[in-house]
Amino acid sequence: MQRRKTARARPAPDSIATLFVVARNAGAESTEPNPNPRALVGLGFEIAVPVVLCSFAGFQADRWLDTEPWLVVTGALIGSALGFYGFFRRVRSRGRGENGR
Repeated sequence: MQRRKTARARPAPDSIATLFVVARNAGAESTEPNPNPRALVGLGFEIAVPVVLCSFAGFQADRWLDTEPWLVVTGALIGSALGFYGFFRRVRSRGRGENGR
């Protein structure tokens, strides 16, 4: 009687580092290069700077008009919308690549 070959189950990862290596190698067939860490920091600032600036402007307007906390909240919401708009615009243009498709 011939013995059937059975697929061997992968061993369980024994550490977090092994888990990260497995996850990184899972996308090895991707042809995209790894993102530059400076670009990722720039994306973080793309969101944070408008939120902070608009919140600060709302805080100053609240102090001047004595309408606390409504203009701070409004400034934070406007800053969030502007920040995410800039973030998605940059990510979309980065995804299109050099050829601009």
